[in-house]
Amino acid sequence: MKSECSTAVVSISRFSTPSRGTGSNHHGEEDVFVSDIAQKSPSFFTLYCQGLATADQADDFVGAWHESGDEETRSLVEYLGMTEEEYDVWLMTDRALPVILAARLAGRPLWEFVAPFHEQLLAAGDPRDKPALRTMGYWLKKYQSQ
Repeated sequence: MKSECSTAVVSISRFSTPSRGTGSNHHGEEDVFVSDIAQKSPSFFTLYCQGLATADQADDFVGAWHESGDEETRSLVEYLGMTEEEYDVWLMTDRALPVILAARLAGRPLWEFVAPFHEQLLAAGDPRDKPALRTMGYWLKKYQSQ
């Protein structure tokens, strides 16, 4: 069975070299060349979902995005492979990644998974969680009222 990647390469390979006999190095607007196709690496969250990246490596992806300059045209949220909502929760605490993943896998609204996580953090009473708890509480009120 062919992979999607190899199928895609086969489908574009007919465009990867200029046609013979034209005598020109220029190509028309409709021509596509392999070198013209921007290769996008898998997002952090895609790799995280597959168990190929850890939560600790998210900061490395953020650093890579910042260092990419004009080469990377995606927003940081897109580059990480998250929705705006997921990104907001991740910014509150990086320990929320398993919660984000669980909501995504269940196909349920994120707030349904963040609410019990918020309760767990409250019960633990760790003073380091105070800023996250405050922000998460406001975030939950916003989404639960919709």
